[in-house]
Amino acid sequence: DLEAGRKKIEQAHQEWMAALDVVNDPIFLHDKQFRILRCNKAYQQCAGMPFEQIIGQPYYEVFPKTGTPLPCCLRAMEKAEEEEEEEEVAVGGAIYRSRTFSVHDEQGVHLYSVHILEDITASRRAEQEQHRNAAVDAALAGLSQYFLSAPQLVIEDVSARVLDVARQLTGSEFGYVGYIDADTGFLISPTLTRDIWDQCGVAGKSIVFEKWGGLWGWVLTHKKSLFSNAPSTDPRSGGTPKGHIPIKRFLSTPALAGEELMGQVSLANADHDYTDRDMAVVERLADFYAIVVQRVRSEKVLHESEEKFRSLVHNIPDVVWTTDQGRKTTFISDNVENIYGYTPGEIYADPDLWFGRIHLDDIDGLRKAFSDLFTTNRQFDIEYRYQRKD
Repeated sequence: DLEAGRKKIEQAHQEWMAALDVVNDPIFLHDKQFRILRCNKAYQQCAGMPFEQIIGQPYYEVFPKTGTPLPCCLRAMEKAEEEEEEEEVAVGGAIYRSRTFSVHDEQGVHLYSVHILEDITASRRAEQEQHRNAAVDAALAGLSQYFLSAPQLVIEDVSARVLDVARQLTGSEFGYVGYIDADTGFLISPTLTRDIWDQCGVAGKSIVFEKWGGLWGWVLTHKKSLFSNAPSTDPRSGGTPKGHIPIKRFLSTPALAGEELMGQVSLANADHDYTDRDMAVVERLADFYAIVVQRVRSEKVLHESEEKFRSLVHNIPDVVWTTDQGRKTTFISDNVENIYGYTPGEIYADPDLWFGRIHLDDIDGLRKAFSDLFTTNRQFDIEYRYQRKD
């Protein structure tokens, strides 16, 4: 009977160990001195040691190698009830959720503790990526709100905002954002006058770059993004001039509108090695910046065109004016004062001023001609008499 009982116990033990060995999560038991009593195959594989070398060793010197017992382990051992304690443990590039139970006898004496280590690396990485994407989306939403609400975009301000966001999202110490001047083709970087200017000891430094070189020049020339975590040995690098801030890591991306180069976003010396994820973030910011530069260029062209138009109409002897269907004057040239005696300001302020001064014999024909202009697109071409202010 004793032999049969012993065999049953041995069989039960083997079945128990076989069941644990099919579990993918590392599992181990330890005594009050944290020495490993049992472990499954998954734990042995994580430890990278034979079973006979694992048994009897403090688990914190085997796996995970924390140097001291896990806090959740200590908390579980202090409790008389078999309550679960857990925490997350980073092991190299992996993240485990450690769940711990302590087993006590009827007198409350600790017998052993059970640890189950669940690899949650993938889920945590997914959460981190989700948080990262949310931060990028929020930053772009803030920039877009500014872009849409600003009555007039100032390229220096936009450049500074984009740089601040790029540095924050990538953990970069330095950086610059610059645009391509449409007339000269030079790179102009107004952000260089900020934090980096006083720390840079390059002689004759300027925010205008007529010639392109080094890694940043490669990006502009090839219209392609790059990052280098060893820029001093990168074959595309031309080195840094004397007095330049030491560059340990570098990331840069062109701001493109289709195939047209609009500018550049560059960063340096992040608190980690740059990755493809960092580059993807900066490329999204560069896309936004390219749109801004396009708008600023368009506004400049429009402003110059308006100035030429105003200069033209103000120097001809006739009166040039525009009005809407409600007879509200939206533009009238300065020469109106010489002909009608009223200033442009007086006419803008009173929509009825024009019709109110028409000769009574001409008013009906004028009204019909004005109505036909908007309803049938018939040319407004009529002679009428108008009473001057004086």
